[in-house]
Amino acid sequence: METQSLLQRSQSLKSEAQDFLNRYDIDAILGKYFNVYYTGSFFYDLMCWRDIDIVLELKESSQSIKDAFGNVFAKLITKNGIADIHYMDGSNFEIRRGLPKGHYLGFDIQDDSANDKWKVDTWLLDKQYFQKSRKLDQDMRLKLNLQNREKIIKLKFRYMNNSNRVPSLVSYYIYDAVLFKNFTSEEEIIGYVNNKISQ
Repeated sequence: METQSLLQRSQSLKSEAQDFLNRYDIDAILGKYFNVYYTGSFFYDLMCWRDIDIVLELKESSQSIKDAFGNVFAKLITKNGIADIHYMDGSNFEIRRGLPKGHYLGFDIQDDSANDKWKVDTWLLDKQYFQKSRKLDQDMRLKLNLQNREKIIKLKFRYMNNSNRVPSLVSYYIYDAVLFKNFTSEEEIIGYVNNKISQ
C-alpha cells in the first residue's frame, strides 16, 4: 500500500478514536479524578490500530489512588460493549520486566460503529516516570515531520503484517530508531527493532 494511503488510514483511525472517546465519555469518567494526558500513537498522529494510550495524574483530593481507580472501574463496567477491564498495581509490585512503575487500568470496549474493539491503556505513573513520559512526548512532537512520519507509519504497518495490531513495544523502538537514533534505512531500523524485541 502506498505511504500516502497509510497516512490517510492513520488519520481516519484518529478521527474514529476521537469519536469513540466522545461517545463513551472517557474524558469525563477519567477527568473526575485525574488530569488526563493522551500519549502514544493517538497523540503523535501515528495510529495503525484501535488503541489509545493515556497517562494520568491524580487530582488533589482526599481520595486514595485505589479509591479513584475503583470509582472509575465502577463507572466503566456499566458501559455497553465493555469486554475486558483490569487493574494492576505496578507501583508496589513488579508486573512485568520493562514496564514503568505505576498503577495501570486497561479496558477493551466493543464499538459496534467500528465493528471492532478499542483497547485503552491508562497509567498513573510514579513521579519520575510521569515526568519522563511527558518530556518524551514533548521531544517527539518537536522531532516529527512529514518525512519521518511517512517512514514511521510505513514501518508500523509493515510490522502489523495483516494482523490487527502492532506487536508489543515495536512502535516505541521504531520511534526511538527514527527520531532519536537517526537511523535512515529501513533495514537498519528493522534490525534495531528486531534486536530490541528479542532481548
